[in-house]
Amino acid sequence: MSEGARELTASEQALDLYLEDLLWEDGGGGPGEEAGRYFMFGLGGLAVAVPADRVKGESADVPPLLPPDGAPWLRRSAAGDGGPTVIDLALLVLPDDLAPRARPLEGRFERLLLLDDGSLGLALPAPGREELIDHGPVCWRGPRGRRPWLAGTLAERRCVLLDADSIPALVEAALQPTPGTGRKLDRTISLEGARETG
Repeated sequence: MSEGARELTASEQALDLYLEDLLWEDGGGGPGEEAGRYFMFGLGGLAVAVPADRVKGESADVPPLLPPDGAPWLRRSAAGDGGPTVIDLALLVLPDDLAPRARPLEGRFERLLLLDDGSLGLALPAPGREELIDHGPVCWRGPRGRRPWLAGTLAERRCVLLDADSIPALVEAALQPTPGTGRKLDRTISLEGARETG
C-alpha cells in the first residue's frame, strides 16, 4: 500500500458496492447542461446532491414530528398543515444494512432542507453547502430504474443525485392507502413494486 493510502472501512466498502448496484440503473442521458448547481450534504458516508434550484432554504427550526404512519422514511409535522412533511433520507436512500433503523430520526438530524414551496423537508444530519457538479462523469438513471428518488450517481465522489421531480410523487404514493387493502406503502423501492404494511 502506498504511503498516505488507507484501507476502506467495512461501511465504505458497503457504500461502494451499493453505488456499483446503483450504476446498473444507468440510463445514459441527463440534463442538457454540462454542469449544474447542487445543494450537497453528507448522509452515512454518502454524499447527496439536490438540484439547487429546487431548494427553498435550509432551516435549523425543526418542528416536532409525529411517529411514522406507513412508510418509515416519512414523517408528518405535529403542527399539522402548518409544517412540512419530513423525509428521513437515511431510511429511504441508504441500503438496509447501513440505514440507522435503531436510532430515532429526532436523534439523527438537526436541520431541514426545504424543497420547492417548503411543504417537503429533507432531514439533514448537519448543514450542507452549494456547489457546482460537472455532469460529464454522472451516470444517469434510466426510465426503468428501480429507485424513483435517484437521478444519477457520481461514483468517484460516493454521491447520489436526487430526482427532485420524483420525490413529491413518491411521498404522495406513500401517503395513499393501497387500493383494496387500506394499507399504506412501506419503504418504497419503486412506485409500482412497493411493500405494504399491515
